[in-house]
Amino acid sequence: MSSFYFVSFFLIIFTVNGFFVENIITPQDWEDKIFDAIESTISYYINTDVNNLDTSLMLGVSIMKGQMLSCAKNFKMNRKSFNLLKRSYAISKMANKLNERFFKANITVSKITKRILDNNLWTSFRKFIWKTHVIPISDFDVKSMASEDLFFQNVSDTCILELLTDCRPSTKCIRSELEDNFLGYALTHQVLYIHILKKMKCLKHNIQIILDGFIQDKCNTMVNEAEYMINSPNILYDYRDLFIEQIAVCGMENMIDFIRPEWLSFILSLQNQQGCFQNAIEKQFDCDTHLTGVSLAALGVYWKFLCYHNNMESTIDTSEQT
Repeated sequence: MSSFYFVSFFLIIFTVNGFFVENIITPQDWEDKIFDAIESTISYYINTDVNNLDTSLMLGVSIMKGQMLSCAKNFKMNRKSFNLLKRSYAISKMANKLNERFFKANITVSKITKRILDNNLWTSFRKFIWKTHVIPISDFDVKSMASEDLFFQNVSDTCILELLTDCRPSTKCIRSELEDNFLGYALTHQVLYIHILKKMKCLKHNIQIILDGFIQDKCNTMVNEAEYMINSPNILYDYRDLFIEQIAVCGMENMIDFIRPEWLSFILSLQNQQGCFQNAIEKQFDCDTHLTGVSLAALGVYWKFLCYHNNMESTIDTSEQT
């Protein structure tokens, strides 16, 4: 089960040589493509049946907006940044309108739902980091991944609900969510848990650096998985939602390895003429709210990196990461 699915269940590169700086972040066409994709998606859902709005979709909208806010906090005004700011404001207004529709249709929504759909929960201000040595995967054990996910999803569901309810993480949850040797969806579950743990400041002692280390280790594993999937069409077809979710979750944590032109192109290729994202290529007018949610989150991540590059290049951590 995807991490966006389990949340819904409980709620009812820059490289050292600068390659990505020159080939993804600066070109105007990438800014236009990201903006147009987000705008058309939100427009579609603003005008569609309110029953098509679910928590999986709205979580993606919240993460997307949180990522935009991550850059806007310390915005440096110039001609490029002004255009980004103007477009970010337009998207923010549309996202607010979509949120109003969702909450109006779900007037009995719980405090936990409101808490996890708070844009501020999904901001990330720490420096950009990357893995200097990507280790190729010779084989991707899909059966093992699916088995682990079935085992781990109940643990993550319970542990995230625990945080959202009273911000008191149990020892059992801390141990399981920081445990190594997981892969696939289980890793994205763990990173989301650690992110919420940090943002809600549920631990009395300041262990942010330690938690950042756990996030980086898990995202280092995920970038290896993502590279394997993008080069394995059959696996990518079945696990496209996982691939995009990895980009969204680790990009949210400022892992630059997930910001690649071909990966962004793949996300955009899944958007249909209506503006939503679809799992079945042959069905041109089917909308998958989960896939749309993770895609919006990932596009928000790409927008954040574009914004940071134009306005806050001094925040990039160029120290070697292991």
